[in-house]
Amino acid sequence: MIRSRLIVAEALRLYAHSHQGRLPSSLDDLSDTPAPLDPFSDKPFGYLVEQTADGQVATLTSVTPDVYESIKSFKITLPKASQ
Repeated sequence: MIRSRLIVAEALRLYAHSHQGRLPSSLDDLSDTPAPLDPFSDKPFGYLVEQTADGQVATLTSVTPDVYESIKSFKITLPKASQ
């Protein structure tokens, strides 16, 4: 599961690099490096992008067994692009 999230994190980083530092509004927008499915549910990871004063924060969520409670969500922070 960690591997799948790391693939998504890298896909988000690559997307932002080619889109003026902006995260996609949906994981469906990741066409160059598609996001893998959540291995526990065989469905897309939950994905939410929030704007903060310092940049953007993407949160990936997963339907995981209770034993993995500590890794149900994964945050990726992208600082504001320098002007």
